[in-house]
Amino acid sequence: VKSEPIPLEVQPADVLALDSIVGSPRSTPSRPLPQPTGPRAQQQADTTIFTDAGLLTSVNRPSPWNSLQSPMALMLIFGPPLSFLTFLLVRLRGVPMAWIPARRKLTRALSRAQTGTEVSFALQEYLANHFGISGGRLTRDQTIGALRGADRHDLAIRLERIYRTSDSVSSESLLHCRQEAEAIASEASRIRRIPGAERIWATVGSQSSLLIWLVLPALLCEANPLFAANIELSSEQQSHVLSEGLDQFQKAIATSNRTLAIENYRRAANSFQLLVDSGITNDRLYFNLAEALLRSDQTAYAIANYRRALRWNPDETLYRSRLAEVEAREGVMSQVSSRPLSRLQRWLFHRFPWVPPRLFLFTSLAAWLAFWCILIARCLRWIRSWKLAAAIAAATVLVCGGMYALGVNEFMSDRAAVVVSDNVSLRAGDGEEFDETASLQGQLGRTLRVLAERGDWLHVELDEFQQGWVRRDQVAAI
Repeated sequence: VKSEPIPLEVQPADVLALDSIVGSPRSTPSRPLPQPTGPRAQQQADTTIFTDAGLLTSVNRPSPWNSLQSPMALMLIFGPPLSFLTFLLVRLRGVPMAWIPARRKLTRALSRAQTGTEVSFALQEYLANHFGISGGRLTRDQTIGALRGADRHDLAIRLERIYRTSDSVSSESLLHCRQEAEAIASEASRIRRIPGAERIWATVGSQSSLLIWLVLPALLCEANPLFAANIELSSEQQSHVLSEGLDQFQKAIATSNRTLAIENYRRAANSFQLLVDSGITNDRLYFNLAEALLRSDQTAYAIANYRRALRWNPDETLYRSRLAEVEAREGVMSQVSSRPLSRLQRWLFHRFPWVPPRLFLFTSLAAWLAFWCILIARCLRWIRSWKLAAAIAAATVLVCGGMYALGVNEFMSDRAAVVVSDNVSLRAGDGEEFDETASLQGQLGRTLRVLAERGDWLHVELDEFQQGWVRRDQVAAI
């Protein structure tokens, strides 16, 4: 069947235009974006977006502790305590008792024992250590029970005989008592104990369970919407879409017509979102998308993408300052964590958004080094008043280290979502048939903590005492 050509009007960066691109794509503009003019200039002049070709390169999301994995950081963490330990060993010229093998401790204790009570106590300590029995009044009974549980009733009888006759052992029979204790310890050492953790892994370690544990992480990654690549684009198509998005953003900045500017910003946001849907993940692309969404009056989605950018680069002060500015201007509430330390971190984040978490990390490492230097100086008797300085250094390590962990964890957590609907109903269960427990009206952009997921519903936490279920389409998972 043949027909006349049907004319189609396709907007720039539309999905329908991707397969009809001919010729070489336009190169990604590397020039800086022009400063805005017109009535919106004061609102927009403080921010630019990224325009380099690196926007099309996907990067792996970093670990919160990547900064601690550098050789310098590892040397600062483990170097001082190892130096201090080496100094103590050289100074004390001995080996701590905790490092001596248990069998050698028993041999030494038996050779020094002068009474039957000392022999039975040394044997009891060895067996308790071998079978993982904690100290207490029933340690003797537990060691006997451990031998019986291992089907060594003969050893249990011999051990109980030593326990009962230890108080009446004479000096003539002390040597025989030592030899009997040594023989019991030698035979008991051949009994392999299975701690609780090993029993659990032995139960779970079947082939089917192992297969589930290997496949489960891959399934979780596939189910995460952030990593789902729904659209396949070639490199030329990606470059073309990026160029169209940047051009639309420039046109929006240059125009003084608010309605036209918002429309251009929305087109730019659609182009950036298309790149994200094609599988490109990096912090700068998320930031560009957030800027375009913010200027097209989609504040809630902009906040979600600011936080996604911080998941890929939590130390970038530009992202943090923009997020703090938008949340403060919109009066947005966040409930990622309600702990007092998290509230303090949130206060510092909004108060000093230009302070990167890496600064707290460096301060903590410097205080850690100072703490061990103070201890070494004290051992060398170079200083006398050392307690206050050591306490200040230790407190600095804890406070700054905690601030770094909180500052990174808030944005690196996968269990968070942003409210994107103007009217959100919290229900007692995962369905419309459950009663409504609370309602979120006019709280666009509020960050909630996600506790669980079930189908199209998310279990979220509003505060320490209020939880509920919301539909997945009413929030944007970060």
